[in-house]
Amino acid sequence: MAALRKLKGKWYIRVRLPNAREKLIGTGTSDEREAKRLMRLVQEKEFMVKAKLIDEFELEPLTLREAKDRFRTHCKRKNLREESIRSYSTSIENLFEVISPSSSVRALNKHVVQKLQESLSDRDLKETSININLRSVRAFINWLYREKLIPEPIEIDFLKEDRNLPKLLLPDELDKIYAKCTDDKMRATFRVYEHLGIRLGELHQCVRDGNFVRVTA
Repeated sequence: MAALRKLKGKWYIRVRLPNAREKLIGTGTSDEREAKRLMRLVQEKEFMVKAKLIDEFELEPLTLREAKDRFRTHCKRKNLREESIRSYSTSIENLFEVISPSSSVRALNKHVVQKLQESLSDRDLKETSININLRSVRAFINWLYREKLIPEPIEIDFLKEDRNLPKLLLPDELDKIYAKCTDDKMRATFRVYEHLGIRLGELHQCVRDGNFVRVTA
């Protein structure tokens, strides 16, 4: 039987699922009366889940806007860089231009993603920029699926990108760079980039892990 539980000033609905599992459903309110009203709606579906008449993801009536806020919290807990979180947020807001943020998360489908792709193409964005948006939306959708908020993942077709191959520095060219580098710190920095092959912005996200160097974000 579903029951209410208060955490950090907000009411949550605790539901017992098959296999001795529990699920906490946020109500988004501190008003106990409103929380009880929402709990009754969940209780109506709880029996159907246990009887396997509906899927678990149908328990929670979550909007896309609410899901976006939860996804942002999830990203912060994983210590993603603020730049990455902003990129996710911008891409999801672009998604909201083709589907209302007040729509249920279950309204997401491949057709909606295709409309997003068309909307971005109409802005004369390059294929690379469109694919960056689509990858962020894919991360959001995959999170929804892992959290059992949607019934199945959504396949996304990315645009083909015409990429120029990166220019490689030859050993003699590197020697010329080092010959002109008089600052020891700068020379050491060049060596790190040369031997690790990291991106320009990843230097300050590197930590020593035994005999390895790990990029944290």
